[in-house]
Amino acid sequence: MKAIRDGEHDYATLCIDSLDWLERLIWDRVCADYGVKSIEKADGGYGKGYTYLAEEFTHMLSACDEVI
Repeated sequence: MKAIRDGEHDYATLCIDSLDWLERLIWDRVCADYGVKSIEKADGGYGKGYTYLAEEFTHMLSACDEVI
């Protein structure tokens, strides 16, 4: 997203094909960031991984707004 926002290019359209796959990529990133295999274990558990997932989605949506 940053490359599209900040770089020079001839693109006029941005498509994110299949948000469920984007969710999975963010899910994997949260797990990697916390060194766990299950999002339920991120940062000690208690649903924190899902909170981080929601925050990352919010960041992604904000990045989309910046590209517009």
